[in-house]
Amino acid sequence: MQRRWVATLWEGEVPEIPEKYRKAGTAFVVVFAFWFALSFLGWAQYVAYLGPGLGDDWSFGPLRELWHRLGTKQGEGLSLAQMGLLGLVLLNVAATAGIIIAGYLRYHAAFRKRFPLRQLVTFFALNTVNAVAIGLMLSVIALIAWASGFELSRAYGLFGELLNWVRTQAQSIPTVINVPAWLAFLLIVNIGGFFHYWAHRVSHESRLFWLLFHRTHHMTPELIQPATQAVFFAFPLFIVAAPLYVFVFAAIAKLITQDVGSVVAYIIVYKLIAACATTFSHQGALYHYARENRFVRWLSVVVSEGPYHYLHHSADPTENSARGNLVNIGGGMCFIWDRVFGTFRELTEHRPEVGLEGRPALYMNPLRLALAGCAQLAYELKHNPGPINKLKLLCLGTDYVPANTRDFALKT
Repeated sequence: MQRRWVATLWEGEVPEIPEKYRKAGTAFVVVFAFWFALSFLGWAQYVAYLGPGLGDDWSFGPLRELWHRLGTKQGEGLSLAQMGLLGLVLLNVAATAGIIIAGYLRYHAAFRKRFPLRQLVTFFALNTVNAVAIGLMLSVIALIAWASGFELSRAYGLFGELLNWVRTQAQSIPTVINVPAWLAFLLIVNIGGFFHYWAHRVSHESRLFWLLFHRTHHMTPELIQPATQAVFFAFPLFIVAAPLYVFVFAAIAKLITQDVGSVVAYIIVYKLIAACATTFSHQGALYHYARENRFVRWLSVVVSEGPYHYLHHSADPTENSARGNLVNIGGGMCFIWDRVFGTFRELTEHRPEVGLEGRPALYMNPLRLALAGCAQLAYELKHNPGPINKLKLLCLGTDYVPANTRDFALKT
């Protein structure tokens, strides 16, 4: 009985969903669009949103602090700066939600088919499964800490305490050169972008990080935002990745400025404007519009996102190297690191198909897709004897194929 239940969870798939549920699907996308737009205001203070588990603490706190900082004396009403910030927030929410909804509604016009409801359900559920997996792992850590003598209430906050401790250590780093806030902002975005570029690139080139970190982001064969995974779902490596990520980004700021408040203000304004381009990054139906709109194309170059990132999702084997699609990786402004390391590519008239290379048939099972990388590595470790072989499959690049392997995400 138990084995049959487990087999059903692993082998079963989301069935085809009839068109009679289209209105429910559309309503879901509209609700998601505004939820997504409002939620990302809580990450506006971050140079790069990398995904659940990587230390991005969601909070409206920095946005509220900026609001009060721009205010007038008590009783004098809204300042001009506050009205400007409010306008940016409203623009951000309207643009983000509007682009997401348009990307769904215009799918039929662009591809001569409506967005498949089966994929909408499967890949949104994949996001949920990945997020729950991180929560479960944090609970396991908490139980281990509790069994080791910590109070249960503190045990569940232990990982957060670790990240706060890492931030504190970064604050002890001396400020080597105290540059103006505007210059610090530019340096932080672009130096931080260097680390983002290489974190992203390594997640394509290392088979360990590809399978455990980043592959799910490239699985979706039809791109709209609700069906797109976070850039890095850090399950199960967030225990190592999150402290390093938090320390690096905190240390960069501390090295070059003491006026962190002003730098955060610049970052928030930058991110609020950037959404007018970044939201196009995962919208297949809007690729040609984004390419032909001068403002969107210009802003996409500035923030290193938009339709340029869409090319990064190309599934065409001729556009992929042996280690995956290494074009327009992003990080910093104006694709600075892509240009430096030779991975920048201009927009093409042709809109490529997206997904895993060659668009193989996937199991429409969110649990299986979420755990496919872990399952593949476990299978390879078991069926490839010898320490050298095990080191190869853990340490070599994505172009390495061990003698015995099995891809649990693909139908073969």
